[in-house]
Amino acid sequence: MNDRQISYNAGYLLRGIAMLVILFVHSVNEYDFYSSTCSRLLMIPHWGAIACSLFFFMSGYGLFSSLSAKDSPYSIWKYLLTHLVKLLVPFILSFALTWAVI
Repeated sequence: MNDRQISYNAGYLLRGIAMLVILFVHSVNEYDFYSSTCSRLLMIPHWGAIACSLFFFMSGYGLFSSLSAKDSPYSIWKYLLTHLVKLLVPFILSFALTWAVI
């Protein structure tokens, strides 16, 4: 069986392109050009949805491809807990800071 995988650099490249497209769509959204006929013909409003889907797909693919490299169940739980802590600590700190300011 032919095992095809996306390389590490190609994944980052695709996510970077998706982020640039999302930034472009959000910047165009601020101007009258966004609702013009030319914008609708070029389907610019749809680019953001496509780029957002691509970004989330590539992020999930990267997480699960690195997760699948783990062999034992202990290492999978260790991997998940470390990533959960990496996500929760900034969230809790920003929530507490926002709550303290407001």
